[in-house]
Amino acid sequence: HILYLQNCEFSDMLAFGLIFAHLPDDSVLHLSNSSPVRYAQLFQGKSSLLYLSNRGTSGIDGVLSSAAGYAFLSSRINTVIIGDLAFFYDSNALWNRHLPPNLRVIIINNGGGGIFRLIDGPAEKSLLEEHFEARHAMQAAPLVQAYGLECFVAENEKELEAGLQELYKDSRGKAAVLEIRTPGPQNAEIFQKYFHYIRGQEK
Repeated sequence: HILYLQNCEFSDMLAFGLIFAHLPDDSVLHLSNSSPVRYAQLFQGKSSLLYLSNRGTSGIDGVLSSAAGYAFLSSRINTVIIGDLAFFYDSNALWNRHLPPNLRVIIINNGGGGIFRLIDGPAEKSLLEEHFEARHAMQAAPLVQAYGLECFVAENEKELEAGLQELYKDSRGKAAVLEIRTPGPQNAEIFQKYFHYIRGQEK
C-alpha cells in the first residue's frame, strides 16, 4: 500500500493517503458518500478517530450541514471529506453565523461524480459524463471565500502537503476549507491499478 502511494501520480488515491497521514489524533472524521467512504476503507484506521457518515438523499443531501451541526456540539476538531457534487449541493451549510471554528472541510474536486467511474454499470455507458458523472469545471474556492472563509487550494502533492499543514494549524480560530483538484478520468484508472497491484503482491 505504502509502496504504491510512493509511486502514485497526483490523484484521489494519493490525496486520501496524505489526508489520512495528517488527520489529528482524537478528532472526528465525517465521510461523505460515495467515493470518500470507499477510499477511506483502503487505509488503516486510527483508533483515536471517531468515524461518522451521513447517507442523505442520493448520497449528497445534507452531508456538510450534518458535519457542521455535529461540530457545533463537539469539543474536538471535526474534518469532513466531501466530493465536489455533494459540496456544491449543500454549500449553503457555510452560510451559518454559528459555523463552529473546529470545522475543517476537505473538498475532493475531480470535476464530477467520480464514483460512477469506479462502479460497474454506469462506467460502461455512453451517457456517463453528462447524465451520471455530471462533469463540470466549477471551482469551490470562490464560493467558499464568498462565505468569508479561508480556502486553500491544492493541485499537486506539494501544494496538498502545505494546504493540510495550514488547515490544521493550532492557531486557526475559525472554520477553514481545503479544495483538492484532481484529474477526474485518471482517478478511476489509478484506483483500478491499485487492486491489480494488491493482487500481484498476494501471489
